[in-house]
Amino acid sequence: QRVLQTSPANMLGRATAILCLIASLQAVKADLTTKDPTIGPDFGYVLAVVACICMHLSFTIMATAAPRYKYLTPEFVAKSLQSENDELKKLAGYELGRGCHPDNGLGRLASKLPMDAWMELNTAQRAAGNYMEGIVQIVVFMLISGLFAP
Repeated sequence: QRVLQTSPANMLGRATAILCLIASLQAVKADLTTKDPTIGPDFGYVLAVVACICMHLSFTIMATAAPRYKYLTPEFVAKSLQSENDELKKLAGYELGRGCHPDNGLGRLASKLPMDAWMELNTAQRAAGNYMEGIVQIVVFMLISGLFAP
């Protein structure tokens, strides 16, 4: 059996998101009965935090470029992906370049990488993917709870 490895940073990020969600829900539950939703001067802090979270997501996505361009080089294409490169040239009219676009690192081109390089690339891609999958809920609950308890 294969054991799924989770980094401490990933676990900390998930725990933080869960704690933020719980705190937000408790704040909304406590204030729903006593307050009307308002956008006051303190709501700016909520917007600032949401902006910081979105900016952090952007940096996380951009960080996936480092392993991508480190391993999916023109030399790697020439050595390991010559048949795929020829097939793509016939099919689309262009060759694979640095980064092997359109493969996002999870597809058939990256599967020819050595295991350590493949693991680094896929870990970066999944970290960004997991973040994108969860950010909507975090932002929505933060904005809603900010209406009641900024």
